Amino acid sequence: MRFITTVISILCAVSLSAQVQYSFEGDKGVGKEPARRQTLPYNKTRVVAGDKDEYAYIAIPTAWQIAKSEGETVYDSQFTMPVSWLNRQVLLRVGRSSSAFGVVVNGKRVGYAPSGAVGAEFNLTKYVQKGRNALQIILDDDARVNEIFTSLPSGIADVKVICQPTIRVRDILCKTTLESDGNSAADIGIVVKCNALGEKRARIEYALRFRDSVIVADGYRDIRLDMLREDTVHIRAIVPKEALWSAANPNLLSLGIINRIDGRIAESISRDVGVRTVEIRNDALYINGRIAPLRLADYNSDIELQHFKASGFNGIIAANGMVPSGFYEECDRLGIYVVSAAAIDTASFSDSVKRDGNPCNMPEWHDTFLSRNEENCLVMRSHPSVVGYIIGRGKGTGINVYESYLLMKRLEPNMPVIYEAANGEWCTDKIKLR
Repeated sequence: MRFITTVISILCAVSLSAQVQYSFEGDKGVGKEPARRQTLPYNKTRVVAGDKDEYAYIAIPTAWQIAKSEGETVYDSQFTMPVSWLNRQVLLRVGRSSSAFGVVVNGKRVGYAPSGAVGAEFNLTKYVQKGRNALQIILDDDARVNEIFTSLPSGIADVKVICQPTIRVRDILCKTTLESDGNSAADIGIVVKCNALGEKRARIEYALRFRDSVIVADGYRDIRLDMLREDTVHIRAIVPKEALWSAANPNLLSLGIINRIDGRIAESISRDVGVRTVEIRNDALYINGRIAPLRLADYNSDIELQHFKASGFNGIIAANGMVPSGFYEECDRLGIYVVSAAAIDTASFSDSVKRDGNPCNMPEWHDTFLSRNEENCLVMRSHPSVVGYIIGRGKGTGINVYESYLLMKRLEPNMPVIYEAANGEWCTDKIKLR
């Protein structure tokens, strides 16, 4: 009997340990799509010009019912899946959440996001049905990961259900190299992903225009992919210096993409693209080969962006999740530099560099630091206004800061990566922000 009791005690202890470990593994996303900037697909070419059918492949849940229970806030809504969405991919995008959250569709758990600061997407295809679908977004109010950033606006925002074809445009990237004559060589990558069960073919047509009339590049590429494979369609073009983006001249090119499957338009995407180079030389920031002194202020919702430059600044430090929808697009349009800060703030913790003194040096926060910085880069990198990244705010340094810096420099080797609390250590680029 003593032996059985001992075994039961051990099993209970192991079970409790597993529960504690599992709860903190909530820092890791489950069932999430790779991070990307919001991409909205339409079903017709003319939609880009203002067709009223623009929401044929976009559903916006409304009339949210909110219920609070111990440790959770549950948001309930519904959306309708039309017949035209069958045999396509159905994705949920949560633009922002004040907490870690889970997603449930028609009573089935879809996935979990440890942070909603930069938005998160989930593939709902195998959980949805024709007609009405029940949607729950469950905020984990007591998630430990919330302790590292507590300033997000309460609730959820900018929730959309979007429908894309089984071979779809997953992301749009832009890399630029400055030529000796002042023009730039742009490489715009259209990342295409296949979710079909077998091989799928598509024709990706594209047109890159300046001032809506001057064609910089156009053409198409036929693409063939197996399930879960990705490929990138490259648009290579010489962009004249008068069309480059900067704060002084915030020129935007118009990129139109048509995805044809079996000769029919499966999706149409339109995006403004800013072509510019960013690099660091002698601890100074250069945009398009010219020095660009930064005069940055923290984001202030009381100052309208169109009046921001009149206040004597040319840029904003924006923490993930703290700015309204459309903020970065507006900065692109107005020519306002942005340094984007990951949703990390350790100011409320001890500044001790010992192992358990500050999350910057605590192993259990390692994945949080790296994932939040990586997502910051993946979501913001296609905005020309974003000219640098901040690893996090607060105090203290440690292994998590060091590895975040190295990760960001691998992802964006030419962009400034800053940690203001570095205290002379190497985990920051020495760019003057103010």
